[in-house]
Amino acid sequence: MGLYQSGGVGNVFKIARDGGRLDVFNFDLDPTVRDTFWTFAVGSSAMWMVDVAVNQGTLQRLSAVPTFAKVKLVMVLFGIISVIFKVLTTITGIAVYARYADCDPLQSGKALHMDQLVPYYVMDVGGSILGLPGLFIAGVFAAALSTLSTNLLNLATTIYTDFLSGFVPKSTPEKKISYLLKLIVVVVGIVDCCLVFLVAKFGGILQFAISLLGITYGSLLGIFTLGMVFPIANEKGALSGGLAGLIFSGFMVFGNLFYKYHGLLPDHRKPISTQGCNVTTPLLSDNYKSYEGEIPSAFFRVSFWYFSICGCIVTVVVGLLVSFVTRKSDSNVRPELISPVFQFLLPTKQLKKDRSCKDDIPLKRVPCEIVE
Repeated sequence: MGLYQSGGVGNVFKIARDGGRLDVFNFDLDPTVRDTFWTFAVGSSAMWMVDVAVNQGTLQRLSAVPTFAKVKLVMVLFGIISVIFKVLTTITGIAVYARYADCDPLQSGKALHMDQLVPYYVMDVGGSILGLPGLFIAGVFAAALSTLSTNLLNLATTIYTDFLSGFVPKSTPEKKISYLLKLIVVVVGIVDCCLVFLVAKFGGILQFAISLLGITYGSLLGIFTLGMVFPIANEKGALSGGLAGLIFSGFMVFGNLFYKYHGLLPDHRKPISTQGCNVTTPLLSDNYKSYEGEIPSAFFRVSFWYFSICGCIVTVVVGLLVSFVTRKSDSNVRPELISPVFQFLLPTKQLKKDRSCKDDIPLKRVPCEIVE
């Protein structure tokens, strides 16, 4: 409906191209540029690797699948659905821009924040259709609550298992443990609600969320990379590297958010137009004013897409150095724990596949054995 009202698919993409919204192949290597080909090919890929490969929630779901063959099928279906979802999201953004290319809702005061653009677009395009706005809101809340409930449960379980279980007597009834988990969910939920009020200060929910995730995602990806790629890595290296990556990413992220909160970072948003506005209220012309003050260090101006990969690199480098210094001559690495692509880094031990090492084996069974 929105595409039709904007003149069709061809006209929508023409407007987006003329407005610089389809600048996909921007190969600028400057890491301080917010959106380039490399920010998505490198930075975004690192985040997706965490989400689909080492994320606790993802692994918990995959562990419920009976065989490795079905795990691969699930991942293929997940990839296809994710691509479809991303394409639809991109088309939605292009349609919104094409609709308001000549009169930006933020500038005209019709929307107060960029996160309100899509709801405003739905009301503008389909508000006259009975039930459509409500259906849209219901869909958004259903998707959000589904994801939120799963993440809260995973986080509560992780907090209890890793930090609190050691202080709880073994004789504690499961009912009391259940109450404790529910209490953790409530506390985390309250913290999440408080963070909502900070989103408006940091350039929208997407940038704010990805920035905060970058603090832990980098260390998490780096630790798993150490374990699956480098046989020399040990527990001291993983711990040291993880802490170093966490501190490095945290310093970078919070520094970036600090400068952004105080308006000390230049605005990377693309130009907009108000030539087609027909409003009686004054335009908010200073919303997109260019920054003319002293620019902070490039370290704090790095695109938020790179936060995860930067933390990962620091984790791997520090982890390898510490592992090399603290290595033991008689260390024994199980080959099945190393990625097949990097098993050439192993010592003389060779990996021999069992004849039963097929895709239909149960996940809990170790498919391979070590040959001395």
